[in-house]
Amino acid sequence: MGEVMAVRLSAEMRRKLLTTAKRRRMTASEAVREAVESWLERSEEQASPAARIADLIGGVHGGDPQRSAGGGARVARELVAQRDR
Repeated sequence: MGEVMAVRLSAEMRRKLLTTAKRRRMTASEAVREAVESWLERSEEQASPAARIADLIGGVHGGDPQRSAGGGARVARELVAQRDR
């Protein structure tokens, strides 16, 4: 068995924990361990913004590959045109 750790919960959180654990037929300690394990896995998986969207990178094909080239100059021209209207 692992080490013992004390955790302070509000009365409402404790009530929800006990109710949920009972419904799932597990002890409160098992429910807490499962929740902590799940939280740790999600925290590790989403370590960086790039990691969060890794499955999307390279997922869009087509379009103008030069679309972002010279963007600053295009924005500057647009701003001048708006100002002169």
